[in-house]
Amino acid sequence: MSDFQEFLENSLQQKIKQLIPLTGGASADINRIILANEDELIVRRTLSQEKSVMAIPKILEAKIQKIVKKNGAPVPAIIFEFSEGEEIGEGYVMEAIPGETIPRKILRDEKFATAREKLPFEIGKSLAKIDRKSTRLNSSHRCISYAV
Repeated sequence: MSDFQEFLENSLQQKIKQLIPLTGGASADINRIILANEDELIVRRTLSQEKSVMAIPKILEAKIQKIVKKNGAPVPAIIFEFSEGEEIGEGYVMEAIPGETIPRKILRDEKFATAREKLPFEIGKSLAKIDRKSTRLNSSHRCISYAV
């Protein structure tokens, strides 16, 4: 068992059946966690101590996601955050939401035809929920300037 898996099991107080690497961005390590009870979670973390100019810290990412969730946008709930140094990294664990994440499939596969008809409206509705309380996100200007 890896140190990271042991850390996650201790933090979640549950055994992990599988830790599956997923494709990530240039600044994130993303894994699907399958618990012994078959529940699924996602963990996003940054291992490198060098900060990417184009990425916000994972702890800040989690904080923003919590605010967005509180505003009613359909995002996964954050389970816990961590910052544990080089071996474990900085990141957070969140709910796993079933669905497709590959844009090419969503845009081309016939099985997503109905979803494509509704998607622009759903995206707009979600963005409105985020923006409607943007006065609470005055610190978001700092977030944006940090990432630029």
